[in-house]
Amino acid sequence: MVTIENYVNLPSVADYQEIIKKFPAFASASLSEKAKKEDAYKENYYKAGYYFTRTALPGSSHTVKYVDCGGHLFWISSNNTDAGLRVALQIIYNPECNLVKGCKEVSRTAEIWDEEKIEIVKTTSKAPVVIFGNKPYIVLNLKECVKKYKKGNTAIMRLVSVELIAKAKPFDKDGNTNDYGSKAAKEIRQQCEDEALEFATQEEKAMLVKVRLSEKDGYEKAEPILEKEENKEEIQKKSSVESLFDDLFVGKIDEEGLRKGLKEIVASEKAKESASVETAKALNNEILEQAKLFEEKLEARREYDNVNSTIDKLNLGGKQ
Repeated sequence: MVTIENYVNLPSVADYQEIIKKFPAFASASLSEKAKKEDAYKENYYKAGYYFTRTALPGSSHTVKYVDCGGHLFWISSNNTDAGLRVALQIIYNPECNLVKGCKEVSRTAEIWDEEKIEIVKTTSKAPVVIFGNKPYIVLNLKECVKKYKKGNTAIMRLVSVELIAKAKPFDKDGNTNDYGSKAAKEIRQQCEDEALEFATQEEKAMLVKVRLSEKDGYEKAEPILEKEENKEEIQKKSSVESLFDDLFVGKIDEEGLRKGLKEIVASEKAKESASVETAKALNNEILEQAKLFEEKLEARREYDNVNSTIDKLNLGGKQ
């Protein structure tokens, strides 16, 4: 039985059905500026594009369910090349964090296919929307999260992007499979994560919850994988200061990005009730230690480059 674990996915049909029930006008999705620049398909009448779900069409080996420009669930070949990318992810609910504090009710009006009336109907809906990684997301279960949190339980927000955040890669470029867990679909699974996290801050990344999907139910349910409490502090530590220096080393961010990220960490720690002189000094020492390790890695890289330069300059009199 195939299972996959990751942070960001295509939405499932179940996600779509929840949206069409609670916030019907958001069942369709407009194109982001990036999706427009990449020439994802846009229907001018609906002012929207269409998007893959991760759900296979039963009885088919190469067709997946998708949502058309009018918010209608249909099916399409897995090698389609001009769909938009809509993504789903989960984050820990914390009413004290900036993301949740910034949650706003957003209104949208759209032409949506009405299954009962069997016609297109102009619909207006309001939905709670948060900003993650500089992109807007519908919160599918905000009321449930508030109730769970008040009872002292861990609450996890389920988010689906409001817009099509990019032009989607084919579900399977060869059109041979509609299995979301297959090697063929690895490219679009990776794209989901890359696009969603493109501008995410370290604080936002630390809120992400990895999910497990199984072939058993057609990858419909995204089961959250909660880290053990004893490992949580170390995981968050790794995801902040150390990972910023790692990102700088591999070129994901520049020095300005490093400084910005470090200042975000400082601001986050400063705002905590547990903030103290000791924790501030510990954070300062950690940053200095990581800076020292970074310089050592840079020095090692330069030395290896020197070795390669020596090899290139060797002239032993052999045949050229």
